[in-house]
Amino acid sequence: MSLRAPFLILPLIALASTAFAFDRPDYDRERLDVLGWGDGCSVAVAQYGDPPEGAVDEDPLLVRIGVLTIPPGQTKEKDDWMISLHGPSSWRPHEADKILALLSQRGYSKPGVTEDIGKSPVVDARDLPKLINTTETLKPVPGKTWPGRDWRWTGMVYGPLSTCALFIYQARDFDAPFYNYLLVRINNPGARPARAEARLTNAFLLMEKGDLDSAILESATAARLDPNNASARYHHARLLALSGEVEPAIDELEAAIRLDAQYKKKAKNDKDLESLRWHPKFKEMTK
Repeated sequence: MSLRAPFLILPLIALASTAFAFDRPDYDRERLDVLGWGDGCSVAVAQYGDPPEGAVDEDPLLVRIGVLTIPPGQTKEKDDWMISLHGPSSWRPHEADKILALLSQRGYSKPGVTEDIGKSPVVDARDLPKLINTTETLKPVPGKTWPGRDWRWTGMVYGPLSTCALFIYQARDFDAPFYNYLLVRINNPGARPARAEARLTNAFLLMEKGDLDSAILESATAARLDPNNASARYHHARLLALSGEVEPAIDELEAAIRLDAQYKKKAKNDKDLESLRWHPKFKEMTK
């Protein structure tokens, strides 16, 4: 059954999401929300184009909500925009709410896993730039033409089974965010764990260089990509503890010990966890 709602009518005049040269649109910036994954290689997204701050009319000038799908046995992406409006009076909150409710009813509520690209430095060692900043480990098959040079890859959201991902791009020449996106199939089932190991290695090397903030971003990514990797969870806990983020560090340490009991003994003598020793949960976990 089609998800298209009967009250959605107007075509989008000028799309920001295109593989052609990007010209700044008539709004100030964009927001992109990944609403949730459905079954198979199918994801619901919402894209909004916002006017400048302080504008008399603060309603979005671009509204797109719909579903991107690569059907089973096929390679091409199919887009079903349930609302696609551009220009004044594009914001119709009641219609948008109905669409969001409909998508939820259709099962587009499964969370994905986000991996950001470019937020932290990548140390030029152990092939890390290739492992992290390229798609080589993913072996992706795009559902459409890859975006052109006007766009830079800023991350992806993996589907629940990690066999698909939504690649996200931003316009290269603008400070404000303008988005392009592409649904791809991932042909390497071990991509997420492999990328988690690369991000964790990068975290270690950044920490050696004294960049704790970037190291935490990288270890957080590693733990998120492979939540069953006890080493990633433990080392993320260590970095959080060093930064004084006690409660998140306790949560990560608890997860690491649950996954691998060896970290219970290791935590007792780990100087990097000094800031946690007063915590009742730490005492309970390591007794």
